[in-house]
Amino acid sequence: MKEFIINKYISLKLEGDRTNVYVNGDIFSQCKGIFLTEPHLEIFSSQIKSIDDFVDISNKMTDLKDLRITPEELFWGHCSNLQAWYEHDYDTRLLHSYLSFPLLEKLHFLGVPSASVIFQEEICRRFTNGSLSTACFLLIENFLNYLGEEQIQDLLLINNEELRIKLISSFDNYPLDLTVINILENLIRKYNDTEAKVVLKEGIRHIYNKGNDTLENSIALDKCVDNNLFDYFNDDELISLVFYSKSPICEMFLTLLKETKINSKDLVLKLKTVFKKDRETAQSLIEEIILALDPAESNEDLFDFILRQTKKIFE
Repeated sequence: MKEFIINKYISLKLEGDRTNVYVNGDIFSQCKGIFLTEPHLEIFSSQIKSIDDFVDISNKMTDLKDLRITPEELFWGHCSNLQAWYEHDYDTRLLHSYLSFPLLEKLHFLGVPSASVIFQEEICRRFTNGSLSTACFLLIENFLNYLGEEQIQDLLLINNEELRIKLISSFDNYPLDLTVINILENLIRKYNDTEAKVVLKEGIRHIYNKGNDTLENSIALDKCVDNNLFDYFNDDELISLVFYSKSPICEMFLTLLKETKINSKDLVLKLKTVFKKDRETAQSLIEEIILALDPAESNEDLFDFILRQTKKIFE
């Protein structure tokens, strides 16, 4: 068995084919996934500012088996990474967030003075300056709860212009990244971030208004329904969203209303109820409406079918 000592709290051991991290003599986790062959800050670029960024851009964790690295080589690679992380004052950019923040949390619980201070600083820094996946991880795992009330307030969107801009611009991406939704929902639910609710609703409006790509609209709408995002709109806002935006979806709804002579407010409220009671049926109806937006698919039979389906929600 090989062992490498980082400091008096952290060590790594090669046990069989596994590299395990030990904290204060107790096994902490197994090292797996990505590691840097040259772990220093100079490797980062304008696009890749952390290990998290690299994973986001490559869209997967590095499969080390494909690199034909032996367990011993992997062990020394992880030792080098954690040593660099420690020597750079626990800089969380040098390790994946899934490892770096839980390690700092453990050191904080052990009462390591320098680690406790750095722990809070890194949460604040990476939440604002890190990737959206890092911010999402910190929220979901409740790391912001280690901060004081004033520190948390500084991170909320009303005071955090950098993160707010990143989130708003992400609604232009296709397909829609659910990480954005998760961040906004967690800010609203856990910290009552009113600005996050504003950004979320504006983002949904943007999805509806940004083009005639029916596939994109369909996927975006599907995600909005699946995540109950319409619950953040009051009745008047929902009616405005569905019937008075510029998207082709809204144009089709308006056509349906004229044919069925159904009041727009009654329809949208009924759809909202159907979403909650029978999401599959409601979603099927919406998908048929979206499908009808494609001229290649549009025909009289399909249009009649949509009318019949729309009327059914009142039966």
